[in-house]
Amino acid sequence: MVLTNVGNLNFKSIIHVAGINFFWTATKKSIQHSTFNEIELASKNNFLRIALPLIGAGTGGFKKEKVLEIMKNEIGKLDFQMEVRIIQFK
Repeated sequence: MVLTNVGNLNFKSIIHVAGINFFWTATKKSIQHSTFNEIELASKNNFLRIALPLIGAGTGGFKKEKVLEIMKNEIGKLDFQMEVRIIQFK
């Protein structure tokens, strides 16, 4: 996971996570860890808002509905003070 600048985009930062493993597949655990790590890093950097794409739903092979369920469950366990949006790309 890494926090980078955004160039000319209208955002503060971009957090890059690897939601897939060496075999290009996502697991429940990799989705949970990626979600946790994103929220943790955003909190440490005092973000007020964060938008998260569905982790592992593309090349990771997980169904969007299941990823959404896993991410919402993981976010619900965490204590943080920011707005979180989960984004689904079509």
